[in-house]
Amino acid sequence: VSLSEALAGGSALAQEHAREHGRPTLHAARAAFGGDAGSAALAAAEWAIGVASKERGLLVSLALNIAGPRESEEPGVYRWARDVIDAILPRLLAAQRERA
Repeated sequence: VSLSEALAGGSALAQEHAREHGRPTLHAARAAFGGDAGSAALAAAEWAIGVASKERGLLVSLALNIAGPRESEEPGVYRWARDVIDAILPRLLAAQRERA
């Protein structure tokens, strides 16, 4: 989760590490969603549900690793990340209940 479309530092390293191990990644950049956390969360939820369905068929098996820059390095990123997370969790929980 970041404001810019380019990952750097530990976030870039986390993405590289995940890819090296064949794990799917998604970068929810504010710039890519026009600042709309709801749209980013919807895209992220659909992506996560698709990954869980494809890999194990169960959403309960999904583990999320959320990484990004510090607020001091990218002012506004904390609020963006919080808004996306607040919007994605209900969608994931609803999908989990539907599949149970």
